[in-house]
Amino acid sequence: MKETIKRLVDAFFITLGIFTFFGVFDKTILFGIAKAVDAVLHPLLALPLIWVIFILAVATAVYTTLIQWAMVDVEEMKRIQKEVMQFQKEYMEAMKSDNKYKLKKLEERQAEIREMQAKLMGPQLKVMPYSLAVTMPIFYWLLYVIYGNSLAHGLRAAYSSVSGYVVNAPFFGHIHVSHPIITVLFPIPWWLFWYFICSMPLSLVVRKALHM
Repeated sequence: MKETIKRLVDAFFITLGIFTFFGVFDKTILFGIAKAVDAVLHPLLALPLIWVIFILAVATAVYTTLIQWAMVDVEEMKRIQKEVMQFQKEYMEAMKSDNKYKLKKLEERQAEIREMQAKLMGPQLKVMPYSLAVTMPIFYWLLYVIYGNSLAHGLRAAYSSVSGYVVNAPFFGHIHVSHPIITVLFPIPWWLFWYFICSMPLSLVVRKALHM
């Protein structure tokens, strides 16, 4: 019975995760999800947008980390990762010293190491739908709040518009939250940069607390 329920829950989150992800490519899905989430999260807009983004970044960081902790055998992953890294280190050292005997011995283990690397990827893929099912709708809602109805025309149209929200941002001063601040490969708006700045350190703290 428990196994059946688990399979149903997995199937639900996989379906939901895939559906929400396709919002990136389908403006109707994206806009529809954003408006649905607005019915729940709209009260947050009583706060300044800089704090709204901070709260949601913290919430998603904690949620995704807890999902990984609950669904992944952390100790087993650490053991495999350590063994793979040790193999790579020994292989590089053997290459540098042109130790053909050592290289031959290590190459005999390559199939085993590839299997280990696949095991490292497997749990991450299993966790992804659970993460996407929550983080993508929140991301779409932030896009809806920041860019408004231009989101109905798709991500490209939204990104090319200017948000009406203006904040006094640390290090950047008085700027529109849609203002691009990093343009090395593609423009990253300030609000997205702020989101990652808030979520990444907290995610590391939670992982450390859970010994991940």
